[in-house]
Amino acid sequence: MSRWCLFCSALLALSACDDEEECRANTDRIQQRLDALPTGPLGTVPEGIEAPEAEGEPLVYGVPQLVIETDGDLVLNGAPIDSADQIERQLRISNEQRRQWHGPEWGPGIQVWADRSHPFAQLQGVVETLAGREAWLLVAKEQPEPPPPCPDSLGEVCHPSGDPSTRATVLAEAATRVMEGCEPLERFFARIASMDAGEKEGAFRRGFAPAVRECDCDMDMPAIEYLAVVVGGGIGPRVTRLRLQGSSEGTVGDWVASRASP
Repeated sequence: MSRWCLFCSALLALSACDDEEECRANTDRIQQRLDALPTGPLGTVPEGIEAPEAEGEPLVYGVPQLVIETDGDLVLNGAPIDSADQIERQLRISNEQRRQWHGPEWGPGIQVWADRSHPFAQLQGVVETLAGREAWLLVAKEQPEPPPPCPDSLGEVCHPSGDPSTRATVLAEAATRVMEGCEPLERFFARIASMDAGEKEGAFRRGFAPAVRECDCDMDMPAIEYLAVVVGGGIGPRVTRLRLQGSSEGTVGDWVASRASP
């Protein structure tokens, strides 16, 4: 073998080693981001509500949600109501509509959002109108670190427009484009899709980075890193709830802090 062939072979080997080390560094960083993401149910804090942070029971889906806005206005399951006296009536109407459409009725109890600066006594007054219905205050549990910058290659994912309900479709289409040709990643997503809902998040966080590494990182890595955090549940706060009981002369935030005190 000529010295040029030997030189070229050595150069290719060194280049492959550099690429492998860079890929490992990239996927290690993605795994660290995924490991650092908070766990538990993901919720959306209503606009204008600054929820206090606390540890408590997990959020329960399918239970009606009441937002007590800063000015005292009430919003039940997304619809404004005039007073707390209307809550039970509106829930009965809503359940009747759900039955007509063969949907599930609202679960027992009610989950309440209120700004941390809201007087707790006013919140208590609303809860007392609920005919013995158990009430929980929804609070933000953990706010994740901001995701990495969204690369322009992801288009509408970075600049969402139109109906917010289409976001999942836009994300899925973007992920399909980015991982095209990477069979280990395509197989990984196929396995995730077949899992029970409660298993998906943990499985995704454990297996995403290794699947990317199997493809030698031969794809748009800034897009991969952004999608990893978004799909892994890193957008928005985790939500927990505290059973509304007792009293406080202070604010909602004061009451939450008192619950956390030893």
